[in-house]
Amino acid sequence: MKSFKSCHTFLMIMILSMPQISSCKPPGSAPGPEPPAAMSGRQHPSGQGVSFALSLYRHMGEKGANRVLSPLSISTALAMVYEGARGDTAKEMAQALWPQKGERASFSRENHRSMLQEISDMNRADGITLLMASRIWPQKGYPLLPTYLESLTKYHLSEISPIDFTAKTIAAKTINAWVKKKTARQISHLIAPEMLKPSTRMVLTNAVYFKGEWAMPFDPAQTRTEPFITAEGKKVAVFMMSREGRFNYMENEALQALEIPYAGSAVSMILLLPKDRNILSALEAELSQEMIQTLFAQMESRSVRVCMPRFQIGSSFDLSQTLTSLGMVAAFSRHADFSGMDGAQNLFLSAVLHKARIEVNEKGAEAAAATAVIVFEKTAFERTPVFRADHPFLFMIRENKRGELLFLGRVMDPNGEQPL
Repeated sequence: MKSFKSCHTFLMIMILSMPQISSCKPPGSAPGPEPPAAMSGRQHPSGQGVSFALSLYRHMGEKGANRVLSPLSISTALAMVYEGARGDTAKEMAQALWPQKGERASFSRENHRSMLQEISDMNRADGITLLMASRIWPQKGYPLLPTYLESLTKYHLSEISPIDFTAKTIAAKTINAWVKKKTARQISHLIAPEMLKPSTRMVLTNAVYFKGEWAMPFDPAQTRTEPFITAEGKKVAVFMMSREGRFNYMENEALQALEIPYAGSAVSMILLLPKDRNILSALEAELSQEMIQTLFAQMESRSVRVCMPRFQIGSSFDLSQTLTSLGMVAAFSRHADFSGMDGAQNLFLSAVLHKARIEVNEKGAEAAAATAVIVFEKTAFERTPVFRADHPFLFMIRENKRGELLFLGRVMDPNGEQPL
């Protein structure tokens, strides 16, 4: 029997450089800033991680193109950078990464480590493979503070591998080999040798790999070739999967929202489908933590006929301008203060690169049928809604215990995968 899979890979990389000409300031080894707390264990996305994810998404360009990114990978990598930020650099990063109303909560490194460990433990669940890894690559011989390195290994579960960036071809090959291994060969080329300069002092990488089986699989025999209408009105032929079952679902005059659980129900895919194919951009502009909370509060378990396309999407981003637009200005300038990394103010961010890929199709393990889902029975007279994703829609995959968004994106054309 042919094997179908649902797998997702994400890769985040940041490059820190030393200015060619710099005015070295006296070392400042004050204790690191305490970022705000990780999200609490709610059953729907409601924490600070979701706020950053949606804000980041709204500020990205490429209107009209397929898109996939991993907010968790991006925020995890940036949290490692934040460990070494000081002064205005730290303040701007905190405001961008953990936006809050009112007073800023203090960061709990223990909660952050606990979150990373919980994600690691999820890999043992039936039908779920969720791998996350971080590694920093400092220039050999560059004197990073022991306190900074200790924080990375203890609270961010990061590995440390010194490397020689003057041998840029070898360095790029080494980093790309690690990327390829940690993403199960889904992403094999992340960094080009020409991106590494004589002034490069450190590269930080974070990789996430997810492969999940649906709790209630789609039957491949029910998949049909059907039209998908793009935002421009063009009809493209896609493989449309279909099944009927009980799902968490809501709809209003503007959109339909559907939750499809993966095996074990620790992770779910959320689909947001505008009723008008021309208003996806308006929906994206309204994305907010409050909106997502409202949608989840209105969801209820009911019988739904689901039709959605198989799709594969790959995206590559340089997030430097996007993060600057979120207020992280100092970090990318020569006024950056990362003295918590090396005791001096010689470092700044030169690039923040992100690659992601997702493939979604029919597969479901036989054992998934045994997953217990407690539902409320509806009356026999209720209309069974049809969720037909035959035009552009938004999707997100969330970890359900803390509500972390593993990735977020949109499908404009299921056949339009970008090569990575």
